[in-house]
Order: sequence, then structure tokens, then C-alpha cells
Amino acid sequence: MVRFNRLAGLTLLCGALTVPLLGAPTAHAAEMLPCNLSRPYRDLNGDGFEDAVVGDPYATVDGHAEAGTITVLFGADDQRIGEGRRQTMTQADFGETPEAGDHFGWALALNRTSTDGCYGILVGSPGEDIDGLNSAGMAHVYTINPASEGPQPEPSVVNLDQSDLGGTVEAGDELGYSVAALGGNDEYEVKFAFAAPGENNDAGVVNTTMSLGLGGGTQHRQGSGGVPGQFRAGDRFGEAIGFYWYLPTNEAEEWFLYVGAPGDLINGHASAGSVTVVTYHATARVFTQDSPGIPGTAETGDRFGASLTQSELPPFPDPRMVAIGAPGEDVGSVKDAGSVTVLKRSGTTFLPTISLTQATAGIAGTVEAGDQFGAALAYRDDRTLAIGIPGEDLGSVADAGSVQIVRVGKSNISTPYPSITEDTPGTPGVVQANSRFGSSIAGLPADDSIPRNPPSSYGESAFAISSPFQAGGSVFVLSNDPANNRFWKPGTGGISGTGVRFGQSVA
Repeated sequence: MVRFNRLAGLTLLCGALTVPLLGAPTAHAAEMLPCNLSRPYRDLNGDGFEDAVVGDPYATVDGHAEAGTITVLFGADDQRIGEGRRQTMTQADFGETPEAGDHFGWALALNRTSTDGCYGILVGSPGEDIDGLNSAGMAHVYTINPASEGPQPEPSVVNLDQSDLGGTVEAGDELGYSVAALGGNDEYEVKFAFAAPGENNDAGVVNTTMSLGLGGGTQHRQGSGGVPGQFRAGDRFGEAIGFYWYLPTNEAEEWFLYVGAPGDLINGHASAGSVTVVTYHATARVFTQDSPGIPGTAETGDRFGASLTQSELPPFPDPRMVAIGAPGEDVGSVKDAGSVTVLKRSGTTFLPTISLTQATAGIAGTVEAGDQFGAALAYRDDRTLAIGIPGEDLGSVADAGSVQIVRVGKSNISTPYPSITEDTPGTPGVVQANSRFGSSIAGLPADDSIPRNPPSSYGESAFAISSPFQAGGSVFVLSNDPANNRFWKPGTGGISGTGVRFGQSVA
């Protein structure tokens, strides 16, 4: 059952700590912009600066273990993303009750949530129990709507379960395991996607809708509705999703929904994995490592499709780059070394691909068992790709983790950064066993289409790289200006709490 909440003018209590609402006036309140398309990319509260959100889905809330929190990091007037006011939120701020195991904040996305240009936060709580059904899951959309008169925002939230999205609430569905949205301008309505990879014993479905809480959702599943494949237990269809526009010169609307199914059985090989591309016109195409033009061979445990990302910001380069991770890929005889496949898409046509491993020239490190190269992926701009290698051993330090930054061209790659580790200047931690640095990565691109003050300045672009398993978790911000490299960590810089797995998700 959908739950709407209007939260304007309130202050909520979180334990003993009074937390102002997300939309409360800031030092820049007089400058706050109403919802419109001139608002900067990723600006949640209308102050003109780009924001970020970090999830800690294992955080304890009011004594409830693994209830989960998210921390909103508002932008600053020096143009640095997330360096203004900070605010930690729980399900109580969304009108729900925090409970043990909800894993609120497991998945995050920022997107415009209405055609008038409002930005909002999409949050997944895949562990949410509904009416006694364990881990049925819930998705949340929190939007700040500045009032038409005056600077005071009027936040609102919609909480959704499977019954609101064309499905049925069932135990183990894990709705909200991954979330995505696109659109939100005067031409294109917002389309939301919420995955439930646990549906039907981990067969998995993805729910899409343009009407939050008003019904009319569509369920995409393998073997029906024009989606190839079989609706089969264990496939985990929807474990990773991505939503992207294609705007051809004739301005006919088209979108691409990429769905990773890393558990998919391919030609008898369990968990070889697949990626399905569903389009606006209800056509679909499946890519596996046995597909023509895709490097490699589908093998047991490859988990192709466990991660995916696409270059996204305008001016919409063509061909577009789509990166797909297979962290369980064996490279030669080396188990679970991992690989990344980069598809090049020109319009609706997919071009020859590039395959990357740690054996690729220019990639740091060596191919080693358990590295899981490609377990996390993110683009920062149209060509710059960050590849997470959370299982990387650094010397004798097991599973310390690293990240490789590459520039992917039409036919070649370059490596503008050395391998990033927790020895890189600006990280909050140290190289340590089992930190798994690079477990989650987000691209935080600048919106250079908006006016700046001074006009000659440009917004920051960065990668947010997480280390959720060291000392409660942290996020390293790798800025396009190395002088601005920095970190976000609970208990420092105005971020509240102690953290459990801070950085499990970033957006």
C-alpha cells in the first residue's frame, strides 16, 4: 500500500538528536531556486549547489540493528559537491518506522522527480518486512518542493511496495535492492525503476512506473512482455539496473533500461550472467558472454551483469559507452579475477566492444584470484570510467581493494590516474586487510550548462569511492582538482554517528 507523507514546516526527532528537515532553510535560503529546469544537476534543496547522498544500510537506529540510515551532503558555495550542511536521515524521516534488518539506504539514486525540475532521492529498503512478510522490500522517493511563495521548501515522500507497482507483496522479494529514474523536464515525464531481484526465489523482476502511488506500473521479467529468457529461480534479474535516454535527431522518445541478471544460467553454466536491454518500444535484447561480438565465453560463476554503468551527461556523445562488470570472471586459470566489457552504442545500434582485465596494457596490478575487477563501476563524464577492484591484494595485505580510472575512447583506452588505494593522499584510512576499498563507486559529474558565480568558474566533478568495511566506513572523494581530494566519514566534518558500513551505497 502506497504511503504519502507531507512533511512541511516540521522538525523530526531522531533519538535524542533534533534533525531539521531536509528542506529547511540554509544560509543560502534567500537564494533558493524553485523547482525549474535552471536548477543545477543534483541540487536537492534549491540552493544552487550540487549535493550527494551516502547510505549506511547496516546502521543501528534506536537500538534496531541494520535498520539503516542515509546522509545527505549538501553542496557548498565554493562549488565543491557535498561540502555544505550535512544531515543524517532514517525511515522515521520518511514517515516509516525503523526496524531491524530493513537495510534502508541499500540503494540510492538522485534524479528529477517531476516535470517542473524538482530533484529527489530514491532510496531502497530491500530488507523491509511488510505485513509479516520478511524482506518483501520497500522503495522510497523523497522530493523537496520549494513553495511558490517564499524560500521555505515543502518536502514530500512516497513509500512504495510491490502492490503499488504492478506486483504482489511477497516474502523475500527485496524490492528496492536497486533503484533508478530518468526524465523530469517539460518534455519528458519521470520514469522510475525499482528492482526486486528476490522475486520468485531469486528469479527477479524490475518494476517501472510514471505514476508514483497511482498504480499503472509495469513489471519486466524474463520470458514475458517481450523480454527474452526464462523466468527462472536464481537468475537475480534486476540486481543491477540503469536507466538512460536516447534522443535521436528526429526527437522521437526512446529510453534504455539495462537490467543485470548475474545469476542467469547461460548454456548450462550457472551464474554466468546476462544483461537485458529493454526499450520504450517494448523490444528487448539480451547480452551474454556467448553473444556475438561480446568478448569471452559464458562460464559458471562469471556473474556478468553484476554491475553496470553508462556515460550519461550531455552533450550526449555518440557512440555512448556502456560498461558491464563480470567480477567472477576467470582470466585464464585465475579464478574470480574479474573483467569489464565496454559496449559502444550508436543510437539503437551496438558496436564492437572493448574488454578490460588487469592483464590489459595500462591497467595497474596483476591478474590474481579473487580480485573481482569490475565489482563496481561508475562514469564521471562521457569517457572517464572508474573500476572497483575490492578483492585486490596489496602486497601481503589481503582484500585491501583498489580502483582503476580509465579513459575509454572509440577503440582504445588511456589511464590518466595511477591505481587508487587507501595510500592515495586524502583518503581517511590506511591500506588494511579486508577493507575492500572500491566496493561502491559513484560518478558525481559537474553540470556545466548552468550559470556560475563567477561566470568563469566550473562545477566540480568527482568520483566517490567507498571503503565500507574499515572503521565504520568512509567515502573518498577523488576530485577533478587534486587539491580538493577529501573524504566523508561519520564523526568528522559534521557527519553524525559512528558508522557501520557507511558508503555501502553512494549517489
